[in-house]
Amino acid sequence: MQKQQNIKASFRGNIIGKEYIHLPTAGSTNYVVFEIGKTRRHAEGVVVTSDRQTAGRGRHWVSPPSVNLYCSVRIPSAFHREQKQVLPLLAAVSVVRAIRLSTNLCAAIKWPNDILLKNKKTGGILLETRTSGISHDLIALGIGLNVNMKLDSFPGNIKHCATSLLIEGKKEIDRSALLDDILAALDSDVHVLSSGGRA
Repeated sequence: MQKQQNIKASFRGNIIGKEYIHLPTAGSTNYVVFEIGKTRRHAEGVVVTSDRQTAGRGRHWVSPPSVNLYCSVRIPSAFHREQKQVLPLLAAVSVVRAIRLSTNLCAAIKWPNDILLKNKKTGGILLETRTSGISHDLIALGIGLNVNMKLDSFPGNIKHCATSLLIEGKKEIDRSALLDDILAALDSDVHVLSSGGRA
């Protein structure tokens, strides 16, 4: 059995990562972001990670403990509708850039929200919006990434179409360092978008 270190983000950005919460288990990290947002209006930019998800969503997706990255970010609600539509694309670009920086693997995007390695899915983006009881929208940006998952851990029905950074790179990845790289890229890209840089 693989011995994994706990995830801990050290990155603190201007927009993303002002607060960091790690949970051993969560139904869905997006759901945790929504629960926080119901009572804390100023928790924008909060990052939630979990070692295990019991209700993770996505096509061809499983959420085993202690090997992958399950992360959600609360996006500032000031974004207007056109900007919100770009967020899943923006996040995919941020994640791919971080993977390439951290691992030298040639990650790619299957638009709008799948992360691929050698044409196999290694991650995905899930953007969800809810109207809160305190008169503003809550935006949760979820990122799921197969990091140190071994081939024999994938269910038989998705082994042909899913992979992980470990499988493709032949070595284990420091999940905390990868998370910091993703958050740094996301913070930079969200700042550009909030400044009007939609193109």
